[in-house]
Amino acid sequence: MYYNLTAFGNYICNKRKDMGYTQKDIDNLALLSTDTLRKIENGKVLPNQITLEVLSLVLKKI
Repeated sequence: MYYNLTAFGNYICNKRKDMGYTQKDIDNLALLSTDTLRKIENGKVLPNQITLEVLSLVLKKI
């Protein structure tokens, strides 16, 4: 199965910026490392289910 990680990462990055959050803010709110968020936003990794759930809560996409 193919996942467009670049498009997903761009979506997360744009959503974060639209909400006025920095990567460090997400680190603090979601207990997600800045390095992991950077990899997600750059389309380098496919986040696991727990990470997706935490991001959805923080970015208000429940």
